[in-house]
Amino acid sequence: MSANDPPSWVETESETSVVWRATPTHWQIADRLLAAMVAVVVGAYGAIQFDATIRIGSIVVVAVGVLGGAVAIIRHRRHIYLLTETELYKRSGWFSLTIDTLSLRSVQNTSYSQSPLQRLLNVGTVEVESAGTNATEIVLEEVPRPSYVANLIIDHSDGG
Repeated sequence: MSANDPPSWVETESETSVVWRATPTHWQIADRLLAAMVAVVVGAYGAIQFDATIRIGSIVVVAVGVLGGAVAIIRHRRHIYLLTETELYKRSGWFSLTIDTLSLRSVQNTSYSQSPLQRLLNVGTVEVESAGTNATEIVLEEVPRPSYVANLIIDHSDGG
């Protein structure tokens, strides 16, 4: 299996190859990871410096920090975005799996948005609209290089 072959969860024609794939950037969870690290450091300090009563509470704070960081990473890694020559996919979940699929033939428009911080980090949200609906079909959050991704989707659609 080469890097251009679709993963096993993608049902495509045999000749289809992957054009682009990504997961949300890690900046999306930076605040939660920072809070988890602070909890671990404060809890570890308390466990070392104080008596037994406070030490137990400090160990609980460390455990909560580690667990919180692990949950943030697991929840973050559950999204995969994939663009093939014919379709756009958004895979979400680990235990309960959801795969949103949009045929590139029906793509009518793409747009992207970035906050000032996201502009500095060159990440953003890409929204993809399809013909025949007035709603956004697929939203790709915290995508690296969102203008490139939005243009890539249009270039591979029938409108491109």
